[in-house]
Amino acid sequence: MNRRANQNQHSPRKRNSSYTLCPRCRRPIPLLVPICRCGTENPKYLGNQKQEAGPLVRSIVIILIMSVVYFFSQNHHQIQNLKKELKDFYDTVFEKDYKKHKTSAYYSQKKRASHSMKQRYKWAQFRRIFSEASFRKRSDMELMYFAQKIAQNFNVSNPNLFREYLYSRKLQQRILAVYCLAILGENAMEWDRKKILQLLKSRIQEVHPEIYPREGKAFLWALAKLKASSLQKEALTLRWKGGPLMDFWNETEDYYREIAPYSSRKKLSFFKLASSTNLKDKIRETAIRAILLYEKGKTSYATELLEQTALTLRENDKMKYFPVIGQAFLVMNQYYWAEKYLREALKLGNRESKIYFYLGISLLRSYERFPYQTRKKIADKAYQLFYRAFQTDPNLAESYYYMGELLLRYPIQSFANWTEQRKRAVYDYACYLALSPFPRRKEKLQKSLNYWLSYLKRLNKFK
Repeated sequence: MNRRANQNQHSPRKRNSSYTLCPRCRRPIPLLVPICRCGTENPKYLGNQKQEAGPLVRSIVIILIMSVVYFFSQNHHQIQNLKKELKDFYDTVFEKDYKKHKTSAYYSQKKRASHSMKQRYKWAQFRRIFSEASFRKRSDMELMYFAQKIAQNFNVSNPNLFREYLYSRKLQQRILAVYCLAILGENAMEWDRKKILQLLKSRIQEVHPEIYPREGKAFLWALAKLKASSLQKEALTLRWKGGPLMDFWNETEDYYREIAPYSSRKKLSFFKLASSTNLKDKIRETAIRAILLYEKGKTSYATELLEQTALTLRENDKMKYFPVIGQAFLVMNQYYWAEKYLREALKLGNRESKIYFYLGISLLRSYERFPYQTRKKIADKAYQLFYRAFQTDPNLAESYYYMGELLLRYPIQSFANWTEQRKRAVYDYACYLALSPFPRRKEKLQKSLNYWLSYLKRLNKFK
């Protein structure tokens, strides 16, 4: 009995009031634990009990909120006036310190740093445009578009900034620098104009007596824009492999025109056929403008421009220029329209090798869009088109390259087996290597050609 009494004295209920006993197994459970180890619920669990405020506290809080709302509603104008007075007081008392802070060395240094960052970003963009111009092969109209972009976005007043690019190793950077100098000198002061002419003159004297024809045309266009007749006569004496540049100047005079901006849909109707000898150049210019629109992401405008041009050509019986439109659609990855206009040109009797070649490329690029059952026929058709292009013009190097690619990738019905196809592919690659002007592609092809030659020699099929 005494032992039980002693145990009850030290029971958890008496020792610590934060515990209770489980009604089932009589184990001590904390009041904040909802369930005992045996699975029985805690009858005195405090987790769900919320201590609500008493009625006195609630009434005090409500009275305080109502008094604050009433005060602000009654004294709103007085509070606004107080704010104004405080602001005036701050301006009068701390005006000197505020001005000192504005004109402090720290503030001016920070301002200079932000300005230099802006300048660095600006000239980084300037250099990026020049690097983009030489990134891939671009037409003269595209380079002129880049020059106008530089003239609009960069307030360049110093012609010496273009000296680095005028003497660049890359041809397209040199042409772009010439265009930029011409656009800059058109509205420049007399002193800057003399500097630009001096730069162009020194460059012309350096490249004399031979020059690339594209660069020569750019010089002539720039000198005509700057109205430098004496320098223009000097530039016309420059020669290249085909003779003096004067022969080209009369043909390409209308080709180098400024590109009109495309801010609205109405400006797309600028193309009007006229009795002009340079109609083909006009259509080329239209195609280049459409491609530029496509590169900007305005695909619908570009297709509408080309379709409108084709419609005008059809109405005026000038459908012999459809290959230019088909080629533009091919660049814009619209193979259906490219094939349509190129086939129309074939129906009209135009048997140029490039038409067969472009038709083959449009079929080859849209190869994966056809169902699997008809892909063999498509590959065979593309091969026949490249073969026709090769028959029409044996010097067209690209047709040999694509014939070799097709023969190594897809089964062609004209050949009995894979070995015959590979023999023909090796021959086509060898012809391409003999005719191609591209050194990088030659290096890659030389490796594959050596591989296939060794493979065929192992089979004793090729001597």
